[in-house]
Amino acid sequence: GIVHRDLKPENVMVGEHGEVYVVDWGIAVTLREELASRLPLANKASELAGTPCYMAPEMLGRPGDQLSPRTDVYLLGAMLYEIMLSARPHPGNSFAEILASVLASPPPIPDDAPQELTRICTQAMALHPHDRHASALDFKLALEGFVRHRGSRRLARRASRRLEQLYGELAQAEPGQRDPERHLRLHRLHAECRFAFREALKEWPENGAAQRGLRAATLSMVEYELDNHDARGAATMLGRISEPPPPLAKRVAEAERRDEHERARMAMFRGGGLRPALRYPARLALSVGLGAGVTLLM
Repeated sequence: GIVHRDLKPENVMVGEHGEVYVVDWGIAVTLREELASRLPLANKASELAGTPCYMAPEMLGRPGDQLSPRTDVYLLGAMLYEIMLSARPHPGNSFAEILASVLASPPPIPDDAPQELTRICTQAMALHPHDRHASALDFKLALEGFVRHRGSRRLARRASRRLEQLYGELAQAEPGQRDPERHLRLHRLHAECRFAFREALKEWPENGAAQRGLRAATLSMVEYELDNHDARGAATMLGRISEPPPPLAKRVAEAERRDEHERARMAMFRGGGLRPALRYPARLALSVGLGAGVTLLM
């Protein structure tokens, strides 16, 4: 029932044994009437208070803005932002610039930051309080989930390196000219990618990087099999993908129909167990042999 209003790295002390203390409660307010004799009520706090470069939008003292536990969630998100980027979330050369940054919440985060951590930070620092985590506990649980998923992300990164190697081999493969050694390397790399991505998803089914990587690896092999006129191999690969791209599925289906037509055509030439290439020469040899036999008998 208490809102600190000034959470920032300088006000969180960590001891030698990992114990954590939050200090400097000088501008804290309460949400509970029974504590009003000891702390100001949050709904009476209309003055501008806090550290501007971490401040939540509702702390600007605007009419109608309400302080709540989600205000401190915003400040926790601001601390996470600084941990991630080594920069304060609301920089500026003037107070007006800082306030403009606060009102433009959440601050942008580079694309190369961990996506799950970016999502947590962005939600915590949402402009509107109802879009944030409901409490510090919910924020903590989200961070604990990020820590639990480390192993899955590590496996996905390892698989992504194999995927880059797979792309390199595919770039060197010439359509229609299957190199047996490269063919084996490609399938080995794909198997390694698939295994690592699947293991990552086993630990964390919502790992988006692993989902995308697994799909990309398999789609690239479908294209490879199509380029090498192996409709059956392409269909087998495509069967491993949920909701395959319709244009690719159409190409695979057409390749299978062509193969089926070719097999049916070839079967027509296999009458009498003779291969098509030998059918006419064999009949010619048989005719010549019979003719020679008749001649000798005469």
